[in-house]
Amino acid sequence: MAREPEAAPPVSVPETPAADAAPSSRLGVLRHSAFRTIWIAAFASSVGTWMEQTGAQWLITDLTGSSAMVGTLAASAMGASMLFGLMGGVVADRSDRRKMLLITQGLMMVVAATLTAITFLGFVTPMWLIALSFCQGTVMAFNIAAWTTVTPRLVPRADLPKAIALNSLQFNAARIIGPAIAGFVIASAGTGWVFLVNTLSFLAVLFAVTRTPPTPPDPNIDRSSARAIREGFAFVFQGRGPRAVFIGVALFAMLAVPMRHQLSIFARNVYGLDERAFGMMLGIMGAGAVAGGLAMQHIPTTFPRRRLIPISITSAGVFIGLFAMAPNVWIGGPLLFASGWFWLWSFSASWSAVQLLVPDRLGGRVVSVNTTLMFGMMALGNVLVGGVGDAIGGAVGPQLAVGGAAGVLVLCGLVMLRAAPAEIDHDPEVEGQSHAPPGPGEASGSRAE
Repeated sequence: MAREPEAAPPVSVPETPAADAAPSSRLGVLRHSAFRTIWIAAFASSVGTWMEQTGAQWLITDLTGSSAMVGTLAASAMGASMLFGLMGGVVADRSDRRKMLLITQGLMMVVAATLTAITFLGFVTPMWLIALSFCQGTVMAFNIAAWTTVTPRLVPRADLPKAIALNSLQFNAARIIGPAIAGFVIASAGTGWVFLVNTLSFLAVLFAVTRTPPTPPDPNIDRSSARAIREGFAFVFQGRGPRAVFIGVALFAMLAVPMRHQLSIFARNVYGLDERAFGMMLGIMGAGAVAGGLAMQHIPTTFPRRRLIPISITSAGVFIGLFAMAPNVWIGGPLLFASGWFWLWSFSASWSAVQLLVPDRLGGRVVSVNTTLMFGMMALGNVLVGGVGDAIGGAVGPQLAVGGAAGVLVLCGLVMLRAAPAEIDHDPEVEGQSHAPPGPGEASGSRAE
């Protein structure tokens, strides 16, 4: 994740008021009141998001029964985020992020309300689901660049890794609660009610964002969009550390993420189960992620990220592959739990590394480059895995497609374990950003800000 640029020097991260810091032993990083408010609201919204995703995945599975259509639904949102992600980062670096979040969250609420309405009215079709998913992904491209730069303004730098891990924890705790609730609501009342809960959950985030401090853009930032985007790409691909982290995230996004989007196919076509079981499968994976997040708090801060990231990716690949071959949900469930554990470790360790590597003034642009390409790899992976599953056909199709992708991920993780550069463990805020590549215009002595 990226950090937000400030008018002060890049190393300046807003300190939390002393009044907030007093009960540190009792609340930990949640002692910072603005972060606590955002965290609680984000948890409520995450529950709604997981409920909606569970409902949409089950609905398109119920309507089509196709692995490829399930993959297309996921790829539509991710493809939109890929198309508009770079511009989202540029806009985030030039805007007041609080205002930007209010606008994007409001627009996402409108899209969610539209899905709710057409579902209750009986107009929903696979094409409607895909079209609205694309709209949501378009707004998300702008939202994510602003959202991921909020946390560093709300906590001191020393608390940043724990705050990132806690954000991952709430999101994955919602993965337990949201799908489990959604499965029962869908079975008893219908999918429309799941979509309605998600629509209302945006109100909590809108309220919380109004309670955060203003986030004006750096007045010295370069106004050339093309040059700004080139700076983001230059940082990601010219520095050995950022480039290695990005490659890990991209491979995980393409080879591991499709498994989660195929779980509705596994529940219905492989295991012959209903929407309740599908919700519980997502919940089991989320429980593993929560357990992994809690365990991650005990990993020594001195443990090198260049080792933690490939170990996590390799382990996730092993358990995803074993899950894909499981003959029933009783064997698959524990493997899903382990997959969720190392899923959390893979993303949390990678994004923590990005957040600690990126210079402050490049915050939104580096996030946008990483998320844009990551969403592109997710979209590609979902289309490929879904297509291969349909091409093979039968219950074994999705198993071989997901398992094959996991096998490739394991091989990539082992290579990364041997080849990961030491630069991944650098911190430019502490080391004077000596390893960061110059942006366009800087090499000739001019400032690109």
